[in-house]
Amino acid sequence: LFSIFTYILKTLLFTFVSIDLFSDGYEGNQLNIPSGISPTVRGSQFFMVLVLVAMQEDLMSSLALANVRYDPAILKAYPGATKTKWILASILRLFDGIYALGINFCILIQASDVLGMFLNFAALHFLGSVDNVSFHLALDGYLGDHVESIAKAATETTLPMIQEGIWRSFDTMAFVVVYLACLIAWCVLTVMQMNGDFACQSFDAYLGSEQFGNIQPELL
Repeated sequence: LFSIFTYILKTLLFTFVSIDLFSDGYEGNQLNIPSGISPTVRGSQFFMVLVLVAMQEDLMSSLALANVRYDPAILKAYPGATKTKWILASILRLFDGIYALGINFCILIQASDVLGMFLNFAALHFLGSVDNVSFHLALDGYLGDHVESIAKAATETTLPMIQEGIWRSFDTMAFVVVYLACLIAWCVLTVMQMNGDFACQSFDAYLGSEQFGNIQPELL
């Protein structure tokens, strides 16, 4: 139950962040991407694409599980550690990693200055460590002896690695694919940004009690 609570809490925190990210979006620019940024910010974004992929611990750990196979022998020591639970936990962790990656990518493309971008990444990295903090609280015994024993068992238990076939290098290939996907998405959005696709196309004006809506700048 504690692990489920931690997962829900982390997901909710990231959801609140995503709501705030898109709250100022408008038609034609729902992602709220700035119409123009400096070359310094654009260069920082290019190099940060690799960093933001690598810093997603849950995603990287989920990809690494492709090299691991479940061993039924573990049930002798821990009857509750079934294969179904292992698969479910792996899927949830993968979803968590993809969700966090998407939010981090939105932070990246919404950046208008370098320092603000780095500070936002630091804040999101802090949110991403909520589950690790919870695990260490359990491991140190703050949540009761029973939870502590389960946490210690998790640190002492290992599963066999897959030594043959394509699965040996699947995590590396998956990392490269994810990085290239993010890089291509960034390149596409950057080209659109440089072409002025995210510039405001219309606005509303108020003169006294009269409202003039959907005014197009090019017509002024």
